[in-house]
Amino acid sequence: SYRYEGLEERVFVIEPENINPEDYEKIGEDVQRILHYVPAQLWVEVIKRPIYRLKADKNALKPHICQAEAPNPVIGGGHVAADMLAQIVIDKFRDHLPEYRQVKRYEDLGMKLPT
Repeated sequence: SYRYEGLEERVFVIEPENINPEDYEKIGEDVQRILHYVPAQLWVEVIKRPIYRLKADKNALKPHICQAEAPNPVIGGGHVAADMLAQIVIDKFRDHLPEYRQVKRYEDLGMKLPT
């Protein structure tokens, strides 16, 4: 038998149709467990940093402009998050997954990577 300890369970109860539950007594139940797999998902964090000009300086030659600092990237270029880098390292060094197979995995998730 398969073991499911530690996995999330989503329980669905299917009741018989067209009966009045008050007229019946529950004497047992059949349980069926079906293992589901949801593949990894990629998502993009979009960081917008508005640029503001002081209203009082509207007609000034050098108006006061301000903008929030950009967050520090994990690595130069800042196009991937720490979780993505961690997955690449795990795939490469722990799972010994070659680059072409990693690229294929990400293509299956909708991300086209140059090789």
